[in-house]
Amino acid sequence: MPGGQPAQAQQSSIWSATLTVAVDTQITGLPGCLNSAPCSSGLTDDDFTYDGVDYTIQSVYVETGSLNVGVNKAIPAGLKAALTLNVGSSQFALADATLGANGVTVSWSSTGLIWSVGDTVTLSLTGASTTPMTPTNTPAPGTTEYWSGTLTTAAVEHGFGCGFRSGQPSCADQLSDDTVTYHGTDYTIELLHVAYGETLQLTLSSEPKDSDRSTTERSRMALNVGTGIFAKQFLVRDAMISHGAGENNVWTKPDAWVLTWTGSGLSWSENASISLSIVTLPAGGL
Repeated sequence: MPGGQPAQAQQSSIWSATLTVAVDTQITGLPGCLNSAPCSSGLTDDDFTYDGVDYTIQSVYVETGSLNVGVNKAIPAGLKAALTLNVGSSQFALADATLGANGVTVSWSSTGLIWSVGDTVTLSLTGASTTPMTPTNTPAPGTTEYWSGTLTTAAVEHGFGCGFRSGQPSCADQLSDDTVTYHGTDYTIELLHVAYGETLQLTLSSEPKDSDRSTTERSRMALNVGTGIFAKQFLVRDAMISHGAGENNVWTKPDAWVLTWTGSGLSWSENASISLSIVTLPAGGL
């Protein structure tokens, strides 16, 4: 199965806060928080993190029964499909909401909600997440970690991450460590990005081999992206594998090892901090 594999789906709390309803008298006169009645003061907590990306809530208000929520950056398809906004005892799936033209707002019509100035409203975001993966610095028993690092994402061709193509930020600059040491041999991470929608791609300078030059252990290799409840694991066996020397000198070396996972469910933005590791899983664990 392509893409990251969650160990077990479960509902998880992403964010919770209490809204003290105010009215923006300067611009709209709508109850909630926005503009001159900012959410930074109306909400007990106005930011949350999803899939390694930080979001700030900039508006929550009701307009003639319609509930409207806005954040500070575009809402990715994965977030919209996964999360539910809880308002008191009412639930509103983001998947059922209308996405605004600018991509940063969602709205639900005919909610039946009526807010007045001074009301306190409990809000939360919940959604299906994965069972927390063991943090990269303490691999699960039987798992061998060969590399870990942090990627500071940058804009690359058709996406975000790092890459060696001309004019793109190099992985040597964007990764805290760009060298994977596998069975005594060093391999350089030359490209690591999410592009073309949700396509995850990892390129090493050459194909890793086990100490006996086989791929017995390497067949259990995986790339871990993120930590905690949003961690995803991408198995090498699920990737499309190719090698370098593409047209127009796409790869830096003829023997570059290229892994591609489509439908990863990842959505990166610029300047995000992504925790990563490369491991081999225990024999019989797949």
